[in-house]
Amino acid sequence: MGTIAFDLDGTIIDTSLQEKDFLYWYEKVARLGKYNGRVVHGMQCAKDIFPDADSKVFSDFDSYIERFWHSRYPLKPGVIELFSWLKEKGHKVFIITSRGADVWGGSTFDEVKEDTIKCLQPIVDFIDGVYMGIPSNEKIDVCKECGVTVYVDDSPTVLESAKDSEVKMIIADNVYNREFDGIRVSSYCPAFFVDALEQVGGLD
Repeated sequence: MGTIAFDLDGTIIDTSLQEKDFLYWYEKVARLGKYNGRVVHGMQCAKDIFPDADSKVFSDFDSYIERFWHSRYPLKPGVIELFSWLKEKGHKVFIITSRGADVWGGSTFDEVKEDTIKCLQPIVDFIDGVYMGIPSNEKIDVCKECGVTVYVDDSPTVLESAKDSEVKMIIADNVYNREFDGIRVSSYCPAFFVDALEQVGGLD
């Protein structure tokens, strides 16, 4: 038996819809001539740079974030089956996420937590604990405290901080973390994920 932990957004939560969703907001801001930088952080920068602007687009964006950011995106295919399999094998499973570390759109931490619980409802029976609001550069420390031997995350910050750690990483594959060497997964179907677990050798 072993202990494994997973990140949420970009790892077991499918946030690929963000690209389409935020293109709409990119275009709105660009039309205003305000800012055409990166998505969420870009919108916040636009507010900081143009605090006195006619900013209905910004309030609309806040409303969007408040309603959809933490609850719209679904679990990736295979996640439910994988978590069920891990629990059946007697492994402990934790969620360690940065959700709640930064709260957008006027939401409170408790509201983000409530939305996250809804999001995790299909796998809640297979989870031993959820740690929210953990900054990326502190996630490996939390893993150690929880006795986690394998951690799955997509964040370059996490991958960098794990380089000299005994916590074994499985990289949730994405274009922004391809510079890191290691075992990668793009599917959470148990048949594929088990192969990654065997390669890292972290769950006995």
